[in-house]
Amino acid sequence: MIGLAALLPVLSLPVSAGTRPSNQKIAADLASMKERGGAGDSARVIILTDGAPSARHKDGVRSHGGTTGKDLALINGFAATVPLIPDVACCPKVSPDGRVLSEAEWDARKPEWLPTETDQAYLQSLMQPVTERGRFANWIAPPPRGVNGQPIDFEYVRLA
Repeated sequence: MIGLAALLPVLSLPVSAGTRPSNQKIAADLASMKERGGAGDSARVIILTDGAPSARHKDGVRSHGGTTGKDLALINGFAATVPLIPDVACCPKVSPDGRVLSEAEWDARKPEWLPTETDQAYLQSLMQPVTERGRFANWIAPPPRGVNGQPIDFEYVRLA
């Protein structure tokens, strides 16, 4: 069975800049389809699988009223179209192992699975901007060479 947490919006869906809250596991444009959609509406998604997509994975999508598309072997997944269910609160609470949880169980276990406010603050403290030529932020690996063979410290952008 495929967990609902495996759904990712396809890149062709319209995404507004800055609309995705940092603590969400589903894109804002996909979540907002619930309000826009009605019975019979669907969303194009990418289903990620453990290994190469199989008939079992695709049967799981079809058994819930979806259709399957092209295999995406490079990322161990496949494209699919899944129905939107407007009367279900978006988005169902799903454990990392794919089980749909009750609200009470989700609330009890959420701190085990998702970053806390303290975790978020710590991550933000690590992500300091670096604007000096030839230097890189500590979360970015330096490339072996610059774009089009330019040196690493080439001034691609002039900051005012």
